[in-house]
Amino acid sequence: MEKSLTWHFHRGERLFASYYLADEFELVAVRIHADGAPTSDLEVDILDEGVSIFADHSGMLPYPGTAAPFYRQTPNTWATLLAGETEELDAEDFRKEDIGPGWVTLKIGSDGGASNVTVQLDLERVSDDGEVSE
Repeated sequence: MEKSLTWHFHRGERLFASYYLADEFELVAVRIHADGAPTSDLEVDILDEGVSIFADHSGMLPYPGTAAPFYRQTPNTWATLLAGETEELDAEDFRKEDIGPGWVTLKIGSDGGASNVTVQLDLERVSDDGEVSE
């Protein structure tokens, strides 16, 4: 792990630091920790230039009340800390391998009532030839 971006917030906060990555980095891991476990799922998303770094987990559902063909739900790209849990160490279902250069931001879908939450994004620098630097 060469670089970590860290966001920390308390229940109800919605203002977070943005980070600028001047280089390209490989996504390694996202870790979520809460001192006080959420009572409902805590949902976070990390955005690279406004686009989620996580894979879309929305499903296909029939259109309500009709026999119409299936439609796609609103994209679901949240990394989740489940209700009653205090840590998630494997939120690594990324939609792509690398991010940057550009701005990286955190978005909260629901804090779930969790308190004293830390979200950490671990990165490895990618060299000019596209290989991860050691």
